[in-house]
Amino acid sequence: DLVARGGGGRGTERAVEAGLRWLKNHQSKDGSWSCDNFQAMCKKNICDGKGSTPDYTPGTTGLALLAFLGAGHSMRHGKYKEVVKRGLKYLKSVQTPDGCVGPKVADGHYMYNHTICTMALAEAYGLSGMTPSLKGPAQKAVDFMMSAQNPYLGWRYGIRPGDNDTSLTGWAVLALKSAKLSELNVPPEGFAGAKNWLDKVTDDSFFKTGYTQKGDNGARLPEAQKYQPTEAMTAAGLASRVFMGAKPEDPVMKGGATLLKNMPPAWDPESGNDYYYWYYGTLAMFQMGGDYWRVWNTGMKEALVKTQRRGGDEDGSWDPTSAWGSAGGRAYATAINVLSLEIYYRYGKVLGGSGKKGKRKKK
Repeated sequence: DLVARGGGGRGTERAVEAGLRWLKNHQSKDGSWSCDNFQAMCKKNICDGKGSTPDYTPGTTGLALLAFLGAGHSMRHGKYKEVVKRGLKYLKSVQTPDGCVGPKVADGHYMYNHTICTMALAEAYGLSGMTPSLKGPAQKAVDFMMSAQNPYLGWRYGIRPGDNDTSLTGWAVLALKSAKLSELNVPPEGFAGAKNWLDKVTDDSFFKTGYTQKGDNGARLPEAQKYQPTEAMTAAGLASRVFMGAKPEDPVMKGGATLLKNMPPAWDPESGNDYYYWYYGTLAMFQMGGDYWRVWNTGMKEALVKTQRRGGDEDGSWDPTSAWGSAGGRAYATAINVLSLEIYYRYGKVLGGSGKKGKRKKK
């Protein structure tokens, strides 16, 4: 019923199930989803599209777990509960004594891993019925993330580095929101600082949100320069504002949503795909509703449902032909696209409407 009311259907649900099945079949023996070595689990043929480094495996694992949790599979419920248990066991095994999930790699980019994994631990804790075995790791992860926040602003690579970016701040806000909904301790300065940062980098004319400063076009890997700039940071900013209590009639919400409406998802593997943008845009536009959502949802379904791989060992996955695909690989692409297609029931209507506020705990 929620799928139909939200604008999904059998096609989107089949795509979700196929994506989860691919993820199940490519989970490593240690419970992780390897960014660069998931092919070790291939049976029929060897999938292409491996990610760039094992350093991103904790984050890829966090995204995959969120995909299962979003469809109602927890460590206690659902046919994939053993998959979820193994994934959570892996996250706990790579958590350092200070609460960081994953190693503090030399390039300092470990905060992406940590924020995504914090979100996964927090959601898993809430969906497990607040099992004690997850409370400690989830709260420690939240505490570490708070220790890394720049005072009165957002997040960036590493611990209080002094500079900020909207991308990492967006993941941190989503993680804190999941933690709060799961009744973990979340200090209010986390959201307050994030809002300060978003206000600082959002212009007051067109309501575009920048990455590290007002007016910029975000980041691109050297090998991904062919992918055109998108409104990914505006989408991340909108989604963050939604979960921090912004109202749909606020000018910054309407202005940002108009920018996204004018750039809906469209499949263009040569220069236009950005699964990251589509994920954040889907979160934000679903909450805005109305014509914003109708236009976005039409494009999102067209872009994802028809392009999911069919047949062979790739069945149910997506090719990593997007702006960040070379880094995250096929496991990243599949997990984040499944999350987009779960939008119809993963969250209630935070901005009002008929949905229950907060996260819908699907059985």
